[in-house]
Amino acid sequence: MSSHHQQHGWPPGTFLGGLSQDARNALLAQGNQRKFESGERLLAQGDRSSHVFLLLDGVAKVTAYTPDGHEILLRFARPGSAVGATSMLDHQPRSASVTTLKPSSTLILSGPSFTDFLNHHPEALRALTREVIGKLRDSDSSRMDLSSGSFMQRLTRILATLATDFGHPTENGLTISLSLSQEELASLIGASRESLARGLRLLRNQNVISTRYRNITVHDMTVLNHLANSNA
Repeated sequence: MSSHHQQHGWPPGTFLGGLSQDARNALLAQGNQRKFESGERLLAQGDRSSHVFLLLDGVAKVTAYTPDGHEILLRFARPGSAVGATSMLDHQPRSASVTTLKPSSTLILSGPSFTDFLNHHPEALRALTREVIGKLRDSDSSRMDLSSGSFMQRLTRILATLATDFGHPTENGLTISLSLSQEELASLIGASRESLARGLRLLRNQNVISTRYRNITVHDMTVLNHLANSNA
């Protein structure tokens, strides 16, 4: 386990973040640690494997193809997440693909090994349940945003969330360097790439954000949050 995690721990709500130190140590002593470069695929939609990735650090995107062949971005996996646990639990094919967005360290456990750990550590099962429920709540919230918010509300909300969860401070503000394409960002808010481009241009003109290739910097979180919560 890295010194960063020993000192700071994983975010609340993630699987690893919900374990006691003793349970984390027991779990991290199992499996195989493996590093992935940015852009490497951890899991493929439709695959029938049952192993689980514990994301020790880094960020991954979760994507899926719709019946008409359109790829959409569903959510992000944060450090501390148990990636692939759903298929391990219900024995169904992978419902989505998972790809790293930056260099990432993982712990890989076979399905039977992870199941055995859950059976012997009730707190781990509770932590996994909390993480799964959290994903369901986030999914419900996203669907509500798509059905009720205006386009600019949806755009500013997702930018505020990404800046809060994945932004790192720079001299110009919070930089979201997740290497997302405009198509992926548009899919998060149920918009076309053209609409997204217009919305980003409007925010740039107001000096709320600046953009570079697959990179967004938020200059004014106060204004961004105001726009996200505005009824105008």
